[in-house]
Amino acid sequence: FHSVNRKFIPLIKDLRVAGVPFVFTSHGQLGFRNAGHWLLKFIYLNVFDHSLRKAAGLHLLTECANRQLKFLLPNYPGVKLVQGHPVTVPHPATAPAVSRSDYGIPEGVFVLIFLGRLDVWTKGLDLLIAAFASLPAGRFRLVIAGPDWHGGEAKLERQAEQLGCRNHIHFLGPVYGAKKYSLLRMADAFVSPSRHEAFGITFIEALLCDRPLVTSTKLNLAPDLSAAKAALITPLTAGAIADAIARLEAEPKLRHSLAGKGKTWAETNCDPNRTGIRFREFYQSIINNPPTSDRRFPQAGAGGA
Repeated sequence: FHSVNRKFIPLIKDLRVAGVPFVFTSHGQLGFRNAGHWLLKFIYLNVFDHSLRKAAGLHLLTECANRQLKFLLPNYPGVKLVQGHPVTVPHPATAPAVSRSDYGIPEGVFVLIFLGRLDVWTKGLDLLIAAFASLPAGRFRLVIAGPDWHGGEAKLERQAEQLGCRNHIHFLGPVYGAKKYSLLRMADAFVSPSRHEAFGITFIEALLCDRPLVTSTKLNLAPDLSAAKAALITPLTAGAIADAIARLEAEPKLRHSLAGKGKTWAETNCDPNRTGIRFREFYQSIINNPPTSDRRFPQAGAGGA
């Protein structure tokens, strides 16, 4: 299961009667942002819906989710797998970097890219625009690619116009497939100062494309990436984001170090060829130790019935 939903309860009851194990993957639903958010989730998961507690296993995408689990499901009895979402990025030869001239971007400038839905508040894009506006004019360009979200692109364009940086921002709309990876390889750095983010596959795609990453302390992956020195982690302020970007532009060795360590972290935790062994061990342990059936009576035709 990839989400927690009361609609699943009848199916889960049937699975337990049949003695069939099931697993939940946490895409943010096993995390909380504050005490109020925790309390609501705790009550729901421990009073109204016991599906998670009855799961044979939980796949937690980050160490942050793993640490928070003990506050949401104390003494959870099942098996846990703590690692990232498998992500595959094509070899550079199959998705080479596009030419900057194709997008009217001059050579010699420092190119930042954001890739994802234009959810202004969640993704912190208003902070990104404010940070970008404070950088030296003419030395930076910002590429924003992704589907619109509740008029997000228009909001960002208005903000950029007001701050006087609209001419240095390129809105490309949604991009998919090889074009997405080509754009990532064209850029000098990936920036996404999310206000909250359970995981973020585009972050991993950027790391696998050798791009240094700037993100916020609110990303669930932030502690993992910080410990590996695989990204610049900033507070959620425009000034801190701008300082991190300026530092990347000024320090080529830092960019090279972050890109290398970021790619190594992503390959270790998200590349299917490396993580598949851990997935196999996780599911094999569950198969080898199936849950006790909730069946209260013998099946028809068995035991002389």
